[in-house]
Amino acid sequence: MEYHYLLKSGTILSDKYRIQSVIGQGGMSLVYQAEDIRLGKKWAVKEISPYTCGNFGQISRVLAGEAEILTRLDHPSLPRIVDIFHYRQSVMIVMDYIHGRNLRDLLMEQGSFDEEQVVDWGIQLARVLAYLHSRNPPIIYRDMKPSNIMVEEGGKLKLIDFGTAREYSGTEEGDTVCLGTRGYAAPEQYGGCGQSDDRTDVYGLGVTLYQLITGKDPSAPPYTLLPVRQLLPHVSPGLESIIERCTRPDPEERFSSMEDLSYALGHLEESGTAFLDKEKKKLVIQAVIIAAAILCFLASAITGNVRKSKIRSLAEFYSNQALYASDNQDKTRYYSMALELVPEEGWIYRNILDDYREDGELSTADETAIISLTSHPVRDGCCLDLLRKKNTLEYCAFCYDMGLACFFDMGGKEGKRDAWTWFDAVWTTQAPAFDSGKRKRAGCYRRISDYYRTYIDRGDQNGETDKSYRDFFAVLVQLNRADLDMESADAEVAAAYYISKEVLMEISMYADCFARDGITAGDMHREIRRIRTGEKQGSFKGRISRMEIFRQRRSDRDYRDLEKLLEDAERKADMEKESVKTE
Repeated sequence: MEYHYLLKSGTILSDKYRIQSVIGQGGMSLVYQAEDIRLGKKWAVKEISPYTCGNFGQISRVLAGEAEILTRLDHPSLPRIVDIFHYRQSVMIVMDYIHGRNLRDLLMEQGSFDEEQVVDWGIQLARVLAYLHSRNPPIIYRDMKPSNIMVEEGGKLKLIDFGTAREYSGTEEGDTVCLGTRGYAAPEQYGGCGQSDDRTDVYGLGVTLYQLITGKDPSAPPYTLLPVRQLLPHVSPGLESIIERCTRPDPEERFSSMEDLSYALGHLEESGTAFLDKEKKKLVIQAVIIAAAILCFLASAITGNVRKSKIRSLAEFYSNQALYASDNQDKTRYYSMALELVPEEGWIYRNILDDYREDGELSTADETAIISLTSHPVRDGCCLDLLRKKNTLEYCAFCYDMGLACFFDMGGKEGKRDAWTWFDAVWTTQAPAFDSGKRKRAGCYRRISDYYRTYIDRGDQNGETDKSYRDFFAVLVQLNRADLDMESADAEVAAAYYISKEVLMEISMYADCFARDGITAGDMHREIRRIRTGEKQGSFKGRISRMEIFRQRRSDRDYRDLEKLLEDAERKADMEKESVKTE
């Protein structure tokens, strides 16, 4: 059977461009450095291929839209599109080759940047975004992050990757899909929270400035932006104030335009004065609140009403109010009030997850809402961090359930990639009392999620990882060692069911990749038989089969779904067997 490989050095495209090397690789495309045979000029050539992206039709249209947008733009901080053509089954886009490095790579080397440099870059980026917003119709970029910003020699910036850009229409009520990068994307990009507009890019730029000045990755735990001067006291109040305003959840409270943001960055002293005035007012208000709280506490202590049960009862009341709240704003408010009372108790986190994971489904917006809630600042950190410190067992239990929700209920490649953070938290947290079976499964799920983060749909062509599909299959084999009988607990049966489902899905999707890396059809059928019978071939010995246990202990729908997956996996494994015979 045929497999797609990277274009070799020296390949000639369109009788004009000679491929020299690979310079970029991601989930949707490959980028090559090429030389114009006639002019001797270097170009970047982006290849969108059915072999490099899971949904070629949709993604090729997205990237074609990127090319269409760029052909209509003319700005020194934007790359030019000079040619678009088809090569075999791929779409090739030829654009300016940028001599420089992206800010993400520089961040990894340096950790962070000084304030003067960050402010200069912020003004450059605000100006190019202002240019995009001034088009007719306005173009909203929606994916501002360090990896999409190239630094040329001399310090000038270029904004790349317009795959998520959209033309703004004031007639739409909201974004229909989430486009952007978690941690950098504004709340309105997750659908149902309003349409993205100029202020969406204000949010993305604010998060990017936060990362450049602090070195903290906003897509990593604790998933919250702490006050800049809490991390770095030497940063000016003005810059802290600007970043805080840019990243407010409500678009109405952010800078209304890039022109306003650019002006503020150029006048930090003015922003700092306003910030200090605001902080003084906050301190006065906080002092009054604290004094009132102390008086209330003393009065309660005198009357003997300070009891943990009272606090828990109040938290349960708020949690119930959240459960029946009529809108998301009230739900968030009530859960936040409950968390402020009992951030170290695990039941509130379970309630939140169960509420958002209604009917066994978890959307991207639901995951974002859970992360936002559990990152709510309380006392000496965020809620989830306090749970980890005060109640490690409950912390691991919540992270494990959250990982399963992302891995299975959200599903797809994004869900499995997101699950890594939660399973990694379980795997790396010392909690001797945590269920050893769950911990072991968390380790397997973590490794599978890691493949989706670093290898699946990218491969090893650049030598960037030592992973292979053979290693991936070995993890599935380890995960598939579920041993059940009719006396097994419901939780064990449920875990075995989801494990079986995952193994069959991966074989169905990646049988050809497994075969390419030396996994035989027999190897795949062995794991399928484990699910049909519960044991390897030849060692069944009359024991009740795993599928029979599922038939009796799971719903009819679950059983039928697994039967269908079994048939699909067997067919895919047989196809690889036939392919070997014909080659």
